[in-house]
Amino acid sequence: MAVAAVQPPRATCADPAGGRWVRAANFAIACPEVRAGDRLARAAHPDEYLALLLGTGAAVHSASGTLRAPADALVIVEPGDSSIEPEGDGRVVLVVTTRSDDVARESVNAQAYATRPQAVAPLPERPTEPIAAGTRAHALADHPAGEGEMRVFRSGDLMINVFGPRHSRRDPARLSPHWHDDFEQGSVVLAGDWTHHLRYPWTPDSGAWRPDEHVRCGAPSVTIIPAGVEHTSQDAGEGMSWLVDVFAPPRADFLARGLVRNAAEYPSA
Repeated sequence: MAVAAVQPPRATCADPAGGRWVRAANFAIACPEVRAGDRLARAAHPDEYLALLLGTGAAVHSASGTLRAPADALVIVEPGDSSIEPEGDGRVVLVVTTRSDDVARESVNAQAYATRPQAVAPLPERPTEPIAAGTRAHALADHPAGEGEMRVFRSGDLMINVFGPRHSRRDPARLSPHWHDDFEQGSVVLAGDWTHHLRYPWTPDSGAWRPDEHVRCGAPSVTIIPAGVEHTSQDAGEGMSWLVDVFAPPRADFLARGLVRNAAEYPSA
């Protein structure tokens, strides 16, 4: 007897206003606005996490000491107690794994993950460690990228693609529909208006088929795209548009293609 395929969950598009977490199976994202005097703290954090500083530098305190990170930089924060103290007005994109129970529990879409998606490969049982311990910063200015060009970094168990900001729109005749068999994608809109075009796979049960979706998201927003869902993203309007993608675990295809700017920090992973 044929067994119907399990339909993947719908994409989640959420506003992370106020620093709220939006989660996937393996990662969670928050995008708080910050100003001088704020303090973003994590206590007894179980593994490395990412902090993308936008528009402001920050003092990052962790077990290895205090790191002065410049504005527009990606910081890989070591496990344990840590805090980020911005020097001025800006935004911080925080990316953590769902090993952090509080984040997984408090995410705005936590109910969507009451049952783990079967298609999504799990994180490793133990956190992946870098060759050199400690908190590190990578200034985006040291890693230039053209409009829409990929700019990929990783931590032990997270990956982020900080595309080059766009000042002209994507060519509608040259979009890139694709899907991921066993991992989710988190797409963070930092500037402009974007439409995520989504096509859900058919199952043997035609009563469960879903129409295409075209989810329009402004800035800031976080969209979680399920495994197995064909998708592509398209910007619209005038001015700058900017998108950042998040994955966990790190994508093997990006590693194999030599796209990861800081791959040398994880030579055995």
